[in-house]
Parts: sequence; structure tokens; C-alpha cells
Amino acid sequence: ENFGLPEKREKPAHASGSRENAALATRAKIAATPCGLHQFRGRLERFNSRPEWLEIRRLLYRGNLGKTGYYLDALLRIPPHASLFFKAERLLDMLGERSPCTRQHSINVKQILQGFKKSRARAFGGVDFKKAAFAMELHDIGKLCFTDPMLNENIRFNEQEHRIKEDHPRLGALVLSALGFDEKVIRIVLAHHLKMQTLADGSLRLAGYPVEVFKEYCGLKGLDPELTAEDHIAGFADAFSAMTQNRPFDKYNTRSARREEIFEIMDHRIFSDPYYHTGPGAPLYAAFKKAACSL
Repeated sequence: ENFGLPEKREKPAHASGSRENAALATRAKIAATPCGLHQFRGRLERFNSRPEWLEIRRLLYRGNLGKTGYYLDALLRIPPHASLFFKAERLLDMLGERSPCTRQHSINVKQILQGFKKSRARAFGGVDFKKAAFAMELHDIGKLCFTDPMLNENIRFNEQEHRIKEDHPRLGALVLSALGFDEKVIRIVLAHHLKMQTLADGSLRLAGYPVEVFKEYCGLKGLDPELTAEDHIAGFADAFSAMTQNRPFDKYNTRSARREEIFEIMDHRIFSDPYYHTGPGAPLYAAFKKAACSL
């Protein structure tokens, strides 16, 4: 007899710690978490009371037909009153379970931004690197909506996959909003694939994705808000990290390339607009390249 004491749970055989079985161990841990009726009702109330959760479920469903319920439940299990750092760790664990490579990329971007802060360039004077680094560690959380081949294989995206790809900043922003992260972090996550484009008449407009969602978030639907210094720096660091890390789905596989070759790609393909060379964004872009050379 156990004299009314709770039965001792046996450890799952796969939870012994090998790296290959980390995903199975995480799932077993989540599945074994005790869930009383009051906890279930609390999670259901959170789901029904916030419109973000309905949109999160829709975006997750587009890419992960068999995993939507699992990820939604894992998100809802994150305690609403926990610290932001605890919530960030849980989100990164979920991302690492799907793609260790993508989680490593997020860590690399954070370290690059921390390196930029140490450079103390004058153009970086007004940049909140602490907030930008925290946001960029979470910037790819929305890739939970990617299918497994999109996330882990080098494939050519079809039209539907392109739409899913362009939704990942929005899904990331929705998740962070639903979990109580502050507006500056959410804005940086939304903006990390945006850049400024100069039109023939000299005016500026937003390019990249998701333009319309970002305008609506900034309360400027129909207008083109200019990106902040944090938005620009986050985009530079993301592009630089993507080209210095060997990821199976990257368009430019430049891990072994010299810095000069990487900057040439960034100058002529990614940030080729005059805004970044002779316009208002030139000092910030030049400071980024100088700081990146010392990393």
C-alpha cells in the first residue's frame, strides 16, 4: 500500500538525456505535468477570452496539421504571471525541439547585437541594445508555423509556403502579445524582415514583410512609418547571422565566405537601396559593417 501517497512516476526510458531524444523527453515532460480541472478551465478561459489565441491556432494549423493542438496546449501551459525570462526560455525550448539550428540562429543574433553594443559606435548612440537583443532571441518563434521540410530542408518554396513564410513575424508577434511581452519587443519581432525603399520621387516606403500588419500595429494604416534604429539593427544582425551560419534552408550559403563577400551580398542584394548608402540609414549601416568586422 502507498498509504494515500501519490504513486511514484517512472522516468521515461528516453529521458536519460541523449541529444537525439531531447524532443521526446520534452513531450513526455509536458504530457506528465499534472493538470487539475481548475487548471484546464483556466487555460480554456485564457484561450476564449483573447482573440490572439484564435489567430495563433489558425496560423499554426496552416503549417502543422498534426501538431497544432500540441503547440497550442504547450503555449497555454506557460503561466501567465511568470517572468518574461521564464516565458522566453519555454518558447525557445519549443523552437529548439522543432529545429535546433533555428534556435542556435536566434542565440547567434543575440550575441551579434551584444557585440555591436561593445563597439560603442556613435551611430549606435540611441539604440536600446538590451531590448533589441531580447527581442531578437525570440524573433523566429513564429517559425513554429513552418512545415518540417520548410524548417529543416533546402527546398524551393511554393506559393502556399511563401505565404506561410511571410506569416511567421505575425505569428511571433501574436504569441508574444498573448503572453504579455511589451510593445517594443513585439515591434522589433514584427519588423525584422522589413526595410526602407526609396521611390523615384525620393519618398520612402516600407518593403519586405509583413508591411500591412506592421502599419496596422503602428496605428498608421495607409501610411509608411519609418523604422526605428532598433528595427534596422535587428534586421542587419538577422541577415548577417543567417549568412555566417550553415542552415539547410538558407538562400545564401556563405558560411565559408570572407566578410567582404558577405558584405557584398548585403550591399547589392539585401540592403541595396540608396537609403542605406547615401540616405538617412547610411550612418547606421556603416556602423553595423564596421562593428561586424570585429566580431
